[in-house]
Formats: sequence, structure tokens, C-alpha cells
Amino acid sequence: MEKVFHKLSEFSENNVSLYRSTDLNNTAIYWTSIKDGDKKKASAFFELLWFEYTPGKQQIYIRFPNTDYFVEMCGGGIGSSRGNMMITYGIDVWGMKHKQNFKIFLQEPNLLLQFGDSYNFNFMNLVAKNNIKNYLTMDKGVCNESEIKHNLLKDYLKLPTDIRTVNFLLKNYDFSPTYFIIDSSKYNNSLENTKFRIVKGNDIIECKIINYESYRDGGTTKIKVIDNLGKEHDFFSPTRLGWDETNDILNRPVDKWDDMPLLQVKDEEFEKVIKFLNIELEQK
Repeated sequence: MEKVFHKLSEFSENNVSLYRSTDLNNTAIYWTSIKDGDKKKASAFFELLWFEYTPGKQQIYIRFPNTDYFVEMCGGGIGSSRGNMMITYGIDVWGMKHKQNFKIFLQEPNLLLQFGDSYNFNFMNLVAKNNIKNYLTMDKGVCNESEIKHNLLKDYLKLPTDIRTVNFLLKNYDFSPTYFIIDSSKYNNSLENTKFRIVKGNDIIECKIINYESYRDGGTTKIKVIDNLGKEHDFFSPTRLGWDETNDILNRPVDKWDDMPLLQVKDEEFEKVIKFLNIELEQK
């Protein structure tokens, strides 16, 4: 995946909070190598920039120890709240050797950052808040907007939005099948960058998604679209959760386009459609 750098200053008009790891010793132990030398280890710390919430996602950027750029965190939708503590989730795509899930527990002025399945938190503390109203009511020894402005001059790694994931790829029962494919940006998933296309032979029909519902039962999905002729259609995919193929084949879940049943595709068909539509998937 190509790495594209941008300037954080493009977000300078938004309110933003800066958090910094407070246990520098443990940060140095876990995130640097002995060969880096004592001087470099002593300066090792996380910095996290949390921008004011925008519809669809949280804008969260993290600078790992001893790096000179920020990494854009993927995801960041608000997961849940416990009292005045907010919890959010996402994926670290670039910052480490292997991408990992992360979890953030935010209760100002403190923040806990958890990577992967580890229960060891990296404790961080609010250093600055670029919001004059809150700034005036907090300890000025902690809040320093100049630190945020300094960090906004640094680069960040933009999410690879060209990498996509296939949500559904199904076909009808005809000998010369029609394929129905729904795909979205893997690292910046939203309704705006989700595509619903129909492929029949060499023809591609782009459908406009007007409603996309995902149920909490383990996979049921309902999508309403409008085709190129202005006609509305319904796509339905039921959950497979709890279905035992070996004992309940007669009641198997069936995907449908309007009232027409759909079939799963074979691997070679999948590859053929992906190549025809020039969809870029993450390399295994």
C-alpha cells in the first residue's frame, strides 16, 4: 500500500486536544530498543491528537515514540460511554509492524490507550486543548496551545482509501449470471464510499444506495438502491449465525435481490469480477 503524507495543519480550524504519555520509563522500555541509546529512550513518548467529533467518525492521530510524523487511526466511531468516560475503537494501520485493533478510554484530562488484546494500558495525560473556552477554565500549567500548533506542522500518514473490501458478491441462478457486488473502503468505511454495482457480461450498472441497514443479530443486512433507470430495488442478506449447514440445509439463509434468490460465487468467479471492476484489495 502506498504511503501518502499530508500536513496536520489542514485540520487547524478544528478544536483539537493533545495527549501525551505520562509514564516515559515504561514507554521507553516497551517502544524502543536498547541499541537506541539512553538519550533516545529517555525522550520516548506517545502523542495523540484528538480532533473535535465530525459526523461519521472521530479524527484521531497518534505519534509513536521517536517518530517525526503522526499516524491516522482508522475507525474512531464512538463505541460506548460509561458515565463521563467515552470509549472508542479503531485500527492502527501504519504505525506498527502489524496492524492492530486499538481501544481508547477517554475521561479528561486522562486517556488510556490499549493496543491489541493486551490489558496493559498506556496511560496518557491531557497536555493542551485548542479550545479557548475550555482552556481558560483549566490549569494553564497543563494547557498550552502552542504545543498543539507545533504538532500541527508535522506530517501524518493518510489512510489508504483506495484499498477496498468486498461486503457482498453474489449472483443469480442463470446460466449466464448477473453479479451483485457491494464494496467499500477498507480503512475509511462510510456510506459515502460504499458502492453497489451490478455486472452482467461487460455491462456495469451503478446503483445509488438510499438506505443501508445492518442488524445486530450477527449479519442481517438490508439495502435499498435505485438503479440507472430510476427503479427502486431491495437487497437482503440474512444472518448465518446459529445456522448448522449439516443439519438444517432446508432452512438455509437465502440472500435476495427483490424476491429473487441469490447464490454465493466460486473463488474463480470472485477473482474474475474483482479484476473486471479493477477493485484493489489488501495484499495477503
